[in-house]
Parts: sequence; structure tokens; C-alpha cells
Amino acid sequence: MSRKLLYEKRKLISYPRTDSRHLSQDVAATLQQVVKTIAAPYRERLAPGTGERPLGAGASSTTPRSPTTHAIIPTTVSAEKADLSADESRIYDLICRRLLSGLARRSHLVGHPP
Repeated sequence: MSRKLLYEKRKLISYPRTDSRHLSQDVAATLQQVVKTIAAPYRERLAPGTGERPLGAGASSTTPRSPTTHAIIPTTVSAEKADLSADESRIYDLICRRLLSGLARRSHLVGHPP
């Protein structure tokens, strides 16, 4: 239910009914802006350069054609004033961390084991 609210009501995440781990190239092109939107709470734990370079067409997480639904990712809507419930906050945090860890040069947040 919390994922549905994060998607439908709060517009903070992409379509939540998927197990996809891939992004279309169109969606991948938006990731720099998504990272700018979500990075503040994680800034001191991010590897330098996380999210600064666009994913290229050869990146393993992108596909040239759009899958029916792509991986669940945060949107460019800021959660700062969203007044999330505890469950919504935990789920949103997990989605943000997953995206940021995938974009980190070393594929993990600094200070956390891979």
C-alpha cells in the first residue's frame, strides 16, 4: 500500500508493480536530475561522482527499447515537504539507496560493505 501511495498520491516513485532491474535509455537520461533531487540526505556517504555521469547506451542497466515497465526509481519530485508516514519513508529511503548504490562508481555507499 505504501508503494502505491508513493506512486499515485505523492508522485515520488515510478510505477511500483514491477520486478524489472532495467531502465530504458530515455529514463536513464533523467537520472542526473533524479540524483540531484534525492542526494542531500545521503551526500556525506556517497562515493565522489555518484550520478554525475550519464549512463551510456552500453551500460548494463539500460536497454535501447523501453521495457513494459522499468525499474522502480525515485522521480524528480522532492520528498522534503511530503510528510511521509514511517512506512512510506522507509520504502522511499530503500528505493533511493538502491538507485544511488547502483550509480556509485564502486557500486555501494561509502562506509557500507558491498
